[in-house]
Amino acid sequence: VIAGNAYCNVVVPVEPFTESKIKVPVRAVNLPSDLTVKFFPAEITIAYQVAVSKINTVTPSSFSVEADFKEFSAIAPPEKMRVRVERQPLYVKELIYSPLLIDYLMEHKK
Repeated sequence: VIAGNAYCNVVVPVEPFTESKIKVPVRAVNLPSDLTVKFFPAEITIAYQVAVSKINTVTPSSFSVEADFKEFSAIAPPEKMRVRVERQPLYVKELIYSPLLIDYLMEHKK
């Protein structure tokens, strides 16, 4: 039991955040070994928020952007491939990317 008035000062450090954009190449996953693919566009733009102190640590290799060919059907191939951000730094927030769907050209390897 504390008698009288008690005060406590609490200091909470707050770091400012900023918004930035980066272009990241799209990588094909689960592509059959006898095929090659080109994406149009080959890169997507990712907008994100990051602490000012970490802005210089974010590079295109900090992200993994994939088009998964498990979703591809040779019987009814999709007009466009869906892309997903599969890996991102934990300190990056509010991720928005575009385009969500990209064109592609597949060829058999020679």
